[in-house]
Amino acid sequence: MFTAALACVLAQQTQTVTLRANFLPVETVVRQISSQTGQPMLATGELKNFPLYINVKGVALSDLLTRIAKTVGGEWSKRDGNLYLTLESDLRTKQEREGDPEIIKALEATINAPVKPAMTEDEFKKAEKASATDEKKMMEMIGKVFSNMYNPDGASMKLIQAIGAKDLSTIIEGRRVVLSSNPNQMQGLLNNNAVNLIMAEMRKLASKSGAAKSDSEDPMAMFGQMFGGGLKSPELVNKVNLIQAVFQIQKRNNLSVTINAYTPDGAAIYTKQVSLPFVNPEAVRAQVTTGTPITLSEGTKEYIRALSDNSALDPFTSMIVNFNGNLGSVMGMFMGGSSASMQAAPPVTKPISPALRAKLLDPQTNEPFAMTLGEVLDAYSATGQNVVAAPSDDILTALVGAIGAKSPTIEGVLDTIDRAITQEVDKDGTWTIVRASSPMELRSAFCNRIALKNLVTGANGRGYINLDDCLKYAAQQNLARGSEALAIPYTQAIFRTSDMGAATALTGIGFDALKFYGTFDANQRQALEAGKPLALASLFPGQREILARMVFNGMVPPMGSDNPLAGLMQGASTSATSSDGRTTIRTQGNDDDDLDGMAGMAGMGMAMAGPMMSMFGLGGMTTMNERTNLLPTGIPSFGTMTLKRFNMKSLMGINTDTGVSTIGVPELMAMFESDQPEMPMFGGMKRSYNQYKLAQQSTLMFNFDFAKKATYFASLYDVSVDNTRTYRKDELPKKMQDRLNPPKFAPAAPDTTPPPPPAQ
Repeated sequence: MFTAALACVLAQQTQTVTLRANFLPVETVVRQISSQTGQPMLATGELKNFPLYINVKGVALSDLLTRIAKTVGGEWSKRDGNLYLTLESDLRTKQEREGDPEIIKALEATINAPVKPAMTEDEFKKAEKASATDEKKMMEMIGKVFSNMYNPDGASMKLIQAIGAKDLSTIIEGRRVVLSSNPNQMQGLLNNNAVNLIMAEMRKLASKSGAAKSDSEDPMAMFGQMFGGGLKSPELVNKVNLIQAVFQIQKRNNLSVTINAYTPDGAAIYTKQVSLPFVNPEAVRAQVTTGTPITLSEGTKEYIRALSDNSALDPFTSMIVNFNGNLGSVMGMFMGGSSASMQAAPPVTKPISPALRAKLLDPQTNEPFAMTLGEVLDAYSATGQNVVAAPSDDILTALVGAIGAKSPTIEGVLDTIDRAITQEVDKDGTWTIVRASSPMELRSAFCNRIALKNLVTGANGRGYINLDDCLKYAAQQNLARGSEALAIPYTQAIFRTSDMGAATALTGIGFDALKFYGTFDANQRQALEAGKPLALASLFPGQREILARMVFNGMVPPMGSDNPLAGLMQGASTSATSSDGRTTIRTQGNDDDDLDGMAGMAGMGMAMAGPMMSMFGLGGMTTMNERTNLLPTGIPSFGTMTLKRFNMKSLMGINTDTGVSTIGVPELMAMFESDQPEMPMFGGMKRSYNQYKLAQQSTLMFNFDFAKKATYFASLYDVSVDNTRTYRKDELPKKMQDRLNPPKFAPAAPDTTPPPPPAQ
């Protein structure tokens, strides 16, 4: 990162530096060093925006510059007597291809660790029999079935290990891998061994005698088919031309691996998903529990709680985010699982203090790390250490437990950071460097501070965040990645709720989709809103690059253009029936009212994706999931994109005592306010409101028709609230009052089973 010749030049100089910078932008720090030493220097490109902490006393200039370059993943060069800290395109490409070695190491440990065997058919039948007369056991059994759907078998592990072998260089930071037999269609990243194994597995399933019959009789296979697993069309196996493998690290404790195979026209032939406990090699080290005590200010403690403790904002969020990343665990809880948080009374949420709210509303001058990690590093520097630090995108998560501990210590906080996989603490004599495990371009904790300020202040004025706010914010990030990791905690803390739509709009359905649509000019948007197709060839280069990343990430899965869902997203006004003759979907065009009842249930499900994720606070979860950075070579030149908007009349419910507000469809809000004993899972989600405003939720579905009739889609979520009037429940329009009535459940039918005959 730092040339020997340049080091030699600087070594001949006698300047020393004494400086404290509490997570200021790199550009500002470099200017301060230049002013102090008289050496002209400048940080350029995206690197100049990263937050950097420095606390050094009388150190050599060359030593300091070397460690700055190492910390942020850049390099120094000298031109015309000036020093430049840059991240050149060839260096960025090299770093992307090398990936994050710590993540890769942890991934390899995960896929090579012993795994729990899947639930056998005999075990299933035994559990089924035991639960026949016990409702609680029945619910537990259903939860086990869903959870075991994703336990890997031997064949699955062979596939995963073949895809994830170290020497393939195809893991790409432990994230996603895509292969196409047509190199012009998508970048090929799987090796032949992995491809052959996947094809062999599909052919094996296709050749099974009576496979369809056995699958229908096998309860586990039946559940798998219901949720898109297994081999769907045996007769089309030999037509597969696209295989996609998705390695998704979720919540730092679960690895989800999904393998999909498609035909040239986008038909999904095969799906296999497994879930593995994520192995952190750092966990074998003894945890540091003693050291130098830190007396943290009350402001710092309140700040870290506000930024990170979503469970205090919404108990249901706590229930969801504590699951291990496996869909089966969530389904088990929804089907009557035993999570205590479902039954517990919701906590009383207190508004944040006016002083802290004022700081949160001015992020341009208030870098969150300065209020949290900065205080710890100041105490550490006082022990005689020279410190340079630049945090990764998930540092707030790592800090919560360490700083929030009852008696935090300097050594304990640094140890927690060092054990977080994506962070490293390097010590060399009197120097300590705290940095991301891969260059900052890959693990950036940077977001455009002016853009973030505009986001939160604009939303604060109207009381909620809408799509326009998010589009402007995302478009202003330029090349920065991970900027939603800072935006989400900010907005959730300010509004004391995860229900405002911000979590979903920024991350839950796709931050890249926000960047993509945020770069559209007025003519492009007007054409799409008018229902006109937009040629992909007309997209600007930057837009094509973002779309390519969306496709590569697997966020927009392909499907056949004759699929009824594709027709739905294209806004078809006629009925469409799937090839199996069982699924019928009808829409009535872009109506201003709710979708067409039961006939539009599939459309309702698609349109509710954004509102539901926002309502349940799920958007913020994705800030803790790994993202893909390596881009494919591009998207097909031929094709079009269209936009379909789904609108739903909704309400904003407000609790003026707690400051918590919710935007949702009335039926869902009625469930949250209900005391129905038949729905114990809603016990931990109980809300109450004393004010209401009329609102509307919209889901924007983007449909991409590529070559060979393959269809991809992505979606964004929007909300609007009528702030001109506030209602009590009995003042709402009659239709809204009716929709707010709590659900009524028929009483359980009396047990008419005759008693067993007396024992003889």
